[in-house]
Amino acid sequence: FPGPGGRSQVSTDGGVNPVWAHNGREICYLSDGPRYLMVASVRTDPDLIVESREPLFRGDVYDTNLNHPSWDLSPNDQRILAVGGVRRYILVQNFSEELRQRRGN
Repeated sequence: FPGPGGRSQVSTDGGVNPVWAHNGREICYLSDGPRYLMVASVRTDPDLIVESREPLFRGDVYDTNLNHPSWDLSPNDQRILAVGGVRRYILVQNFSEELRQRRGN
């Protein structure tokens, strides 16, 4: 998408918020039902073929339902940053200045 070619189903039981790994050989997604962060190993040449699927972990990863994931992969695909179970956020503006004032500098 977009472009020529067919469709390939990555998940077996549905899923949301897919993210391509930077290595281009994996797609991570949040499974439907019990929430698992899943990884699907894929081959893309000549067509998309799912070679395996496995859960990375089960957890309360917050599904924003805003057409973008509430988690992401580090540039080397070795770490995951996820928002879990939080529905309230606090924005701290001018954080460095606030920290300086609190430290007395």
